[in-house]
Amino acid sequence: MDHGAAFCPYFSSRSWEMSRDRSAERDYGMDMFSSFAPEQLIRGISCVKTTGRELTRREIAVLKRKLRAAEENPAVIRLARGDGRPKILDQIVADDRVIFGWGLKSRHAFLERSPLRDFLEPNQMDAGQLKRILKLYEDDLPYHFRKAGFGAGWNSARHRSLVQRLYDSIDANQDTGENLLLIKDWLCAVLHTAGSPAFHNLSPWVSASAGSKRYKTAYLFGAGRADSYRGERTRRRFVIFDTWVSPGDEHRTFERTQFLIARFREIGLPWYADRHYEIMLKYAIYPQNLIGYYYFENDMPLHYYLNPHYWSRMESDPHFQIGDEVMIDQTDVGFPADNPYRIIYERRGGRFGVYERR
Repeated sequence: MDHGAAFCPYFSSRSWEMSRDRSAERDYGMDMFSSFAPEQLIRGISCVKTTGRELTRREIAVLKRKLRAAEENPAVIRLARGDGRPKILDQIVADDRVIFGWGLKSRHAFLERSPLRDFLEPNQMDAGQLKRILKLYEDDLPYHFRKAGFGAGWNSARHRSLVQRLYDSIDANQDTGENLLLIKDWLCAVLHTAGSPAFHNLSPWVSASAGSKRYKTAYLFGAGRADSYRGERTRRRFVIFDTWVSPGDEHRTFERTQFLIARFREIGLPWYADRHYEIMLKYAIYPQNLIGYYYFENDMPLHYYLNPHYWSRMESDPHFQIGDEVMIDQTDVGFPADNPYRIIYERRGGRFGVYERR
């Protein structure tokens, strides 16, 4: 009997216990998050669950090797996302097919009724509706310039000039759907990055963090502490999704906020610093890119939950590496009426579509 799988209480790494120091937690300094470096977090995994079972100690060692190799794999960009929304959390804990069958969706997928819902679905285009999106951006712009400290270089004439250039671009490309789609993506990305209140529940983007501090950032968002390192934890339970994208998919299925900021500045629009190394994914984190998630309660990581499709590949092919193709047969995956999403998306290469809606 492998006793490594007999009891599954929490991560065993000593560095995690050290990070629980009360003074460090109060100050939210780097000591608090010392175990959130990728290597430390991987090393601390002592319990792994997947559909219907817990992995043995030997199997966990295989997973750890795969996760470490992915950190050095130039064919993948490793990402993390923290999420503690009860509607999502309750569903994925009760039935892992929701995310490992259909993925993790943007807020747009929750929409029931909105004048912009259909327009924000994949490949939909209408110049009039696009101008309604632009109006949200136009109204938000002065606020963001003041908030980010750019007010000294901002005036109403500059505001009108910048916005008018965008209106002119829409008019000039009315008959060119592909160009209008680019403008639509750009505007939605700006509003998403800015955290526009009017756009918050409409956004077709899903945010994740890259880089060596991505798990620290994901922890703060998952626990409800992202707005202040000194804030109190607002969520007792949350998860950190462990995922990746291919560098070759940039500008097709995802955008780096850092890249967008550079484009903003080219047209005379200063923007916030990209302190979270944010990557925005279009419409969803698809299940073939979702390795698993770290599950937390009361700040403690209880287990790593592995995508069962990944475990099947690891069992059948010892040479499988994270970033290799994972095929998921979705023909028998139900879209239950009580799941949190109203839209299921599909992706074929760089093109998106709606697979099903309810």
